[in-house]
Amino acid sequence: MKQPPDMSRAAFKAALVRNGFRQVLLWGEDTTGMTPGVSYGMVMNHKGKILRRASLAYMLRRRAEEATKRENIA
Repeated sequence: MKQPPDMSRAAFKAALVRNGFRQVLLWGEDTTGMTPGVSYGMVMNHKGKILRRASLAYMLRRRAEEATKRENIA
């Protein structure tokens, strides 16, 4: 199965801001306050290149999981 083309750097940064994240080196930090103090690692290929589209999807999924976990504890 052919993978969709990856996002450009500018499109990735815009998508991060739009979804409430910021990039810090190889990590994505939540800026919405839903999961304070939690960072999510970027998804990389075997050559060390950041897969932007996959990283954004991963961070969105993990933030939702973390938020529901925190909601169930409280």
